[in-house]
Amino acid sequence: MVQSAAEMVGERLRQLRKAKKWTLKETAEASGLSVSFISDIERGEAAPTLTSLERLARALGVGLEALFALPAHAAQVTRADELPTVEAWRGDVIYYRLSSTAIENRKLECLVVKLLPSPRWLRAQPYSHEGEEFGYVLKGTLTMVFHDSEVELRPGDSIHLPSTLPHIWQNRTQEEVVAIWVITPAIH
Repeated sequence: MVQSAAEMVGERLRQLRKAKKWTLKETAEASGLSVSFISDIERGEAAPTLTSLERLARALGVGLEALFALPAHAAQVTRADELPTVEAWRGDVIYYRLSSTAIENRKLECLVVKLLPSPRWLRAQPYSHEGEEFGYVLKGTLTMVFHDSEVELRPGDSIHLPSTLPHIWQNRTQEEVVAIWVITPAIH
């Protein structure tokens, strides 16, 4: 079930309060807010002001951001028309972030990657980094270059590799390449 923002803040407030083993009354006394208002916030039925949330956070001994941190089990939906976009390598690569950055301690980075035709691809050199990667080609021909070999991936092909293996992707064609790429660790 996907929660509203008010429900997520309310759930997080309840978790923080219970972690301190406080009752609603103790929280109300420490924050100067009413028991009923805090109860309404926890149930996602009130829209507290930033000032009210600051008072609650201070009373609980946490920073305001702690009320907005998502619990590990909270689902995050990214709508197709809301995909954050990042251009890299002078616009030759376009990344569309598929996964939410709001999940606390997330391990994955899920992207749709577009590699546009460019002569710069031929100068790209393999590199390595921590983690692992999984790629699935949706469109075009993606060339994966390793230290001593290379492989062409076409639509429907996938690759899974430890990122410590020196590698680079290249688009050696005159058409764009589109792939889904999942990497660890997450890019923050």
